[in-house]
Amino acid sequence: MTPRETVRRIRATEERNCLTAIKRSPTAVGILVVLVVAAIGASLALQGWKSRIPIHDSLPVIDSAQNLLVDKQIPVWGNLASFAAHNPPGGAWLMIPGVFVFTDPRLFASIGSVTIYLGTLIGILLLARTCFGMPCAILSVSLYGLSELGLYVAESLWDRLPLHFFYIWMVYWTVQWVKEKQAKYLAAAIVSWAAGMYVFMEIAPALFILPTVWFFYRPPVRIRPLLFAGIFSLAIWYPYLKIESAQSFANLRSLVLRQGNFPANYKDSWCDPGLTMVNLENAALPGPIKVDETLNVTDSIWTKVSSHLLPLWKRGNFAVVASSSNFRRATPIPGMSIVLTILCVISLFVLSVSGTSFAAAENDRRWRYWLPRFAAGMIVVGVLWNEFFVARYLSLNGFLEATTISSIRWLQVIFVLGGITLIMSRSRIAPIVNRLAIPSGVGIQNTPHPENARLLVLSLLLPWSILVFMVEDTSRMERFWWLWPIQVVVLAAFVTYIIPSRLQAPRVVSRIGSALLIFVLVGNSFLLSRVVAWNKAGWAGADPHEVQAVDFVVSRLEGRNQAAIGYQLFIGFFMYMARFNAVDPRYKVGAEFDVLFKARHVPNTNRCAEGVSPDDEFRIVRNKLDPGPENPRYLWYFDLPLDNNFHLLRQFGPYQVFQRN
Repeated sequence: MTPRETVRRIRATEERNCLTAIKRSPTAVGILVVLVVAAIGASLALQGWKSRIPIHDSLPVIDSAQNLLVDKQIPVWGNLASFAAHNPPGGAWLMIPGVFVFTDPRLFASIGSVTIYLGTLIGILLLARTCFGMPCAILSVSLYGLSELGLYVAESLWDRLPLHFFYIWMVYWTVQWVKEKQAKYLAAAIVSWAAGMYVFMEIAPALFILPTVWFFYRPPVRIRPLLFAGIFSLAIWYPYLKIESAQSFANLRSLVLRQGNFPANYKDSWCDPGLTMVNLENAALPGPIKVDETLNVTDSIWTKVSSHLLPLWKRGNFAVVASSSNFRRATPIPGMSIVLTILCVISLFVLSVSGTSFAAAENDRRWRYWLPRFAAGMIVVGVLWNEFFVARYLSLNGFLEATTISSIRWLQVIFVLGGITLIMSRSRIAPIVNRLAIPSGVGIQNTPHPENARLLVLSLLLPWSILVFMVEDTSRMERFWWLWPIQVVVLAAFVTYIIPSRLQAPRVVSRIGSALLIFVLVGNSFLLSRVVAWNKAGWAGADPHEVQAVDFVVSRLEGRNQAAIGYQLFIGFFMYMARFNAVDPRYKVGAEFDVLFKARHVPNTNRCAEGVSPDDEFRIVRNKLDPGPENPRYLWYFDLPLDNNFHLLRQFGPYQVFQRN
């Protein structure tokens, strides 16, 4: 045997031993899956990075990160919420690694977003393995990592996306707190929540998980870990709280109480307060929000009662939409979001009753007694809850919209048919529930403790229910995004834990279910569009029209390091740009262009909120016939004709570049 053959055999033996060790170690397999999914997901999320520019919400965060690296100024404020109040600056800390490494603003968020994405995958792996075993953990990582919302996390540091990381780790530490009976895990859960709040306060409802878990399970609480968690959390929040205390906590009160912080004289911050904003669709300027009129004392009792019940009716319809909002980002198959929602609800129910302490006979009697009564109540509600009853007694004007009538009829069908089904199958349902709660069979003793599963159910249902009552309307469904990691784990548990362990179905059924879930969640439009774009334009993509316009203007400066550049672009009236300038001068029309110019060491001397000034040397104008498909709300613009001294130099897509003679 030659020395070369000897070395080849030794290497082959080492590779076989390595593969054998990996197969025997579920943890190693899980880590390998996390790394593979993270590599694929990050590659897809960052595909086409050249073709995207920073969004307006990231601009103040980028500015704070740059000030820390250049001027050593600790970030104290983040971007502005829709109430015109400053969010905490947690996002700036996540942006710092990208700002430090890269000079192109399009890559500033990449390091932080991929790190958050990887950390979320690791948290999902540990939590799902603790609650349901390694098969569920591997499937959960694969589903989340390649789902649309998971890829969003890998792509962007938009304020609410990093909450996935903090929420999954808070839930994991909470489960460990109950499982290990150690208060240090409570401290870790509190710090995770506080750090998430420092990034975006939308995660606030998650705090209610901790007292609820303590009420039901009584895990230990120690002063020393709580004191450590309080000090560490206070250290995180200190820069924001310090500057807030000097302003009577105006921003914090606005965020907590959900009250607007807009100054009445916001136009005073403009260079030309006389400018007017018009709409591309010739709509009138939005006026102040009207308050509902007070009911007269002569109104009937039903009118008074309906004035309170009608919002509840609307909230009920909203709850149905909100419950399935995250599942609508799966494969675009009609009705798939409803199917996924039903599977999630069934899984939550089964996990809630799993391992119940009731004896089978006693549990059977309870179900046989209460089930027919519950079914009869459903039928009665379905019959009485008709459109005539609602229009007569619950509508303020006796008139119902067509969509409302349709919702009423669908609810009637669901209640009546559901009640009839329960009555006809009452003799079979109780044994099924007992089988789910107290299964028998080979291998059940190896399943995780049911307390972990119920903790996961509680960690999802509690904040989910709170958000249903807090979120304004169906236009703000992104407020439910941070629940997605736990929802994915619950869906994965249905096919990897409930089907084989509780329903005792053959393993092949579980494998088919896992394959179908992967097909449904991974075949989303976001992932498919990135694959197509990668094939057509390459991984990095091409420079967008905005970057082309900026580079053209810089080439016309002939080495000068500053210029007065104006912008006439479409903006949103209510939330951004010119109206926010009175609260934070970093918000202005064309702020995203200013970031691109600054990256090329050409700061814009035009700081006017409305984007234009009499001293402009250049103007970048977006064609009024092409407002762009990015957001239909961006239809407002300043109706300001160009000075005759400006002449057109070049056009890049919808953008025209003018220069003053």
